[in-house]
Formats: sequence, structure tokens, C-alpha cells
Amino acid sequence: MNERSSRRGTNKVSAYLEDTVLEALQAYAARSNKSMSMVVNDAVKAALMTPPPSQGSGDIQEIIEAMRDQLTQRDQDQREALRLVQEMLGLFVRTFLNQTPELAVSKRAKAAAVGRRRYGRFLGVVQESLETGRSVLEEPIRLPPGESNSEVKFNEDD
Repeated sequence: MNERSSRRGTNKVSAYLEDTVLEALQAYAARSNKSMSMVVNDAVKAALMTPPPSQGSGDIQEIIEAMRDQLTQRDQDQREALRLVQEMLGLFVRTFLNQTPELAVSKRAKAAAVGRRRYGRFLGVVQESLETGRSVLEEPIRLPPGESNSEVKFNEDD
């Protein structure tokens, strides 16, 4: 099957190749300006003498485990952020309800109309924030022209 070559350290080997493999070998040798023997030798060396992936720094299992750890950490961070937002919202609602007096029945319709307008503006700001990626907390409070925060008066003389 093999015989010693006149060159030191090389051996002649005969092998049978499929037609398509031989054609690909010949085309590659011509493109790379190498002999077919050199191309076959390089290919066999790469296939048999390259260390397996588990010995290299790019171990797929290690990469998968690192990605899993990153995703687990991101999931935990998101859950913690959500809990923080829930607590902040709960604190705001509790404080608002404890500190805001109820309106007189005669003022509720006007307050509800103003509330609907303000809530509509609020939803518009939230939608714009989501579309642009900017936080609503980064921008100053914007009121429509001619409106002010004192639109609804809660004292008895209005």
C-alpha cells in the first residue's frame, strides 16, 4: 500500500478517490498552485492532527454554558427591575390615595374631564417614548399652550 520515497520523511500512498473528490482535488490544486500530493497531505494533516474542539479555547460546551449563565443573569436582573418598578408604582399609588382628598360631588365631572385629557397626553408621551427609545424622565414636563397645572381648583371658591 505504501512505499518509501527518496525524500526523507515522506511516503508514497495509493488511494482510491471518488470522481467528484478527484475533480475537486485537481481544481483546488490548480487554484492554489500546489501539487495534488501537497493538497492531500495538508488535508489529511488538518483532519488527523488538529486537536479536538474540547482542547481548544473555543470549546462549544463552555460557550453554551457561558451564554446560559448570561441569560440566567439577565433574567434575574429583569425580574429585579420589574419588582422595583412594581414597588415604586405601589408606593406612588398608596401615597397619592393617602394624600389626595376626595373631591366634592359637584366638582367630579370637571375633574374627570380634565383627567381624561391629561391621561390622553400621558399615553401620548409614553407612546412617543417607546417609539423613540427616550425615557420620559429625560424630558421636561410639556403642557399644551395655554394650559397650566392649576387647571382644576380644589378649593371651594372656584
